[in-house]
Amino acid sequence: MKQQSNWCERLPGPEQATADAIAEWLSPIPWQLFITLTFPWNVTSETADRKLKEFINSLERDLKTRICYAAGRESQTKAGYSVPWHFHVLLASLEAVPVALVEASWLRLVARIHADPGEQDCIDVQPFNSQLRGAEYIVKQIARGGEWTFKWLQTLTKAPDPRSDLTATRK
Repeated sequence: MKQQSNWCERLPGPEQATADAIAEWLSPIPWQLFITLTFPWNVTSETADRKLKEFINSLERDLKTRICYAAGRESQTKAGYSVPWHFHVLLASLEAVPVALVEASWLRLVARIHADPGEQDCIDVQPFNSQLRGAEYIVKQIARGGEWTFKWLQTLTKAPDPRSDLTATRK
């Protein structure tokens, strides 16, 4: 992860509290990788979401296992400037997830497989380091229009799904 671990201290109080609460909920999961996914062209939010799903499906198909992930989709910098849609992703699995496979899968989806190694700016894969607060980072812009999604969290933890409370109250 390129950002420094103190970025979270600059969030306004309510945003920091939200990020901290979600990070605590995600903390039982043994995250393996922190990934930033960008596009070499300006995409719609629907295309970005579709590409993320294709990326995860590709990894699951290649590894023959479920991929647990939490991903934040953003279109603003921390300073509030508009930028193209991109994702910050936490990734884990019951199997080791090879960095080379992650990179190749994304680059194949965004048609960057023939670019020179120095031009591979569409993906940044780092080992997960809880000290850098990656879980908080993926949800840091929820209050500003950022969105996040997750899948298969129950595969690697017994943490209750917060949506289960909603289901229980509707019955």
